[in-house]
Amino acid sequence: MESNLKYLILILILFTSCTTQKKCIEKFPPSISTDSIYIEKVKEIPIYLKGDSVFFETVINDCADQEVILYENGTLKQTISILNGKLYSALQIKPDTIKVPVTEIKEVYKESVQLPPIKYIPKYVKIFAYIGGVLLALMAIYIFIKIKF
Repeated sequence: MESNLKYLILILILFTSCTTQKKCIEKFPPSISTDSIYIEKVKEIPIYLKGDSVFFETVINDCADQEVILYENGTLKQTISILNGKLYSALQIKPDTIKVPVTEIKEVYKESVQLPPIKYIPKYVKIFAYIGGVLLALMAIYIFIKIKF
């Protein structure tokens, strides 16, 4: 008896859980939704640095003539020397290019539109739907009578 009751409850749940498209659209109308996508790129932007020179001269006493420092690498040349009681300093910076990484974020919008519901349903489809509903109800009554008696 309990297993028969389980089948009956299952059949009743199946009948009550159905809904039509029209009722669904009335309750939850279709809408246009906008979706955004973020695209991130890392680019290197070159920055050009101009060359420059700095010259410095000052008087100092009691020093012999000498070349104190001479330094040079790829971008810099430094010379410091003492001549005729004066201190000379020359700094030359060569032109250079550095590349700075920059992140670029591009936002793309995409609209997704739900299709409008079909408003016209042919008459023969409605007739077959009613016939199917009646047949299902008769089948449920038949199963209920078989289980009960």
